[in-house]
Amino acid sequence: MRGILNKIWPGVAVAFVAALVLLSVPAAAKDSMKQLLTDADDGKFDISEYLARGGFIPVPIIITEPALGQGLGVAATFLDYSGLPDGEDPTISVLGVAATGNGSKGALAFRSGSFRQGRFKYAAALGGGSVNMTFYPTGNRGFTFNNRAKVAYLEGRMQIGKSAFYLGPSITLANTKIRPDFGSSFPIPPALTQDIQMNALGILTSYDSLDNPLTPRNGLNFNAHLRRYDDVIGSDANFDTLSVFGAGFRSPNPDWTFGGMVLGNATSGSTPFFMEPSIAIRGVPLNRYQGDRVLSSEVEIRRQLNPRWSVLGFAGYGRATANGSSSISKNNEVFTGGLGVRYRIAKRFGLDMGLDVAVGPEDTIVYIQLGHAWGRNLK
Repeated sequence: MRGILNKIWPGVAVAFVAALVLLSVPAAAKDSMKQLLTDADDGKFDISEYLARGGFIPVPIIITEPALGQGLGVAATFLDYSGLPDGEDPTISVLGVAATGNGSKGALAFRSGSFRQGRFKYAAALGGGSVNMTFYPTGNRGFTFNNRAKVAYLEGRMQIGKSAFYLGPSITLANTKIRPDFGSSFPIPPALTQDIQMNALGILTSYDSLDNPLTPRNGLNFNAHLRRYDDVIGSDANFDTLSVFGAGFRSPNPDWTFGGMVLGNATSGSTPFFMEPSIAIRGVPLNRYQGDRVLSSEVEIRRQLNPRWSVLGFAGYGRATANGSSSISKNNEVFTGGLGVRYRIAKRFGLDMGLDVAVGPEDTIVYIQLGHAWGRNLK
């Protein structure tokens, strides 16, 4: 299946979204579908008018993640630009479900937005699922385990003066049940199952000067998030996590955009093995290379071919380091690279969609992208 996916032309993704959007438009809509889904200037497929009225994009989830096995799902992504005041980000709401070939499955509800002309920003998430993963304590050989988790998350940030800096708190509530997976024919003794409650309070700071929150061409984005899991707030494990992210974009002319990002993660204390961070760049399987100090970085060059289509190339470097307090015993570093293509699906808002094909040290992975590939880290 992966070999077939590697050859899929990116227009298939755009066509699939177009078909789903067509199905989602009420039959009694006063305006014609052509007006809603076609750009008046070039006559191309475009959902700007649809989003301007508060529409949603049913995004297909085609999972080629080697750590999870091939899988399918769908995410109903609502992008609300209707009546958006100056300075405010669009409200983004996501309802998603997915399942994979190794028996993993999950569901997620997410919402983010801003108010008071962008002075206050928020994000909330509620999700759960059962995930079968492999843990590699020595970097080579690993063991499979099942993680049944329920997670609730909330954050809020306030603008500092009239600057581009924001600061605010976060709260994480998670319950997870961990047990080894020896196959369905082998009964699991109750003593091998861990039921862990993990509650954290955090503080988040961010700086944002991007010209577009979904597909940036110029500007900087920085954020740092420190979380403390502690028994004082009902957590069964006491540890800290720190995430620091930075990304920059520069377009010297309308045809070229250059970007770079660095993501650093660290943990301390009695961190459960499944909470150790991992290298997170295109081309690396999820949780494949973990440690208590992890660096992930990418650079990207993008060429705009015409007002609708663009192509890009990217390269990544990651390093995972473990010390004596970590359950990981081996350091790892990886290099990746790949190519991608994008279609300007909403010209008015600068929103792109497309595919990336990334080559890593172990496999080739295909990603469907809505907005920028680093968007999940932009705050």
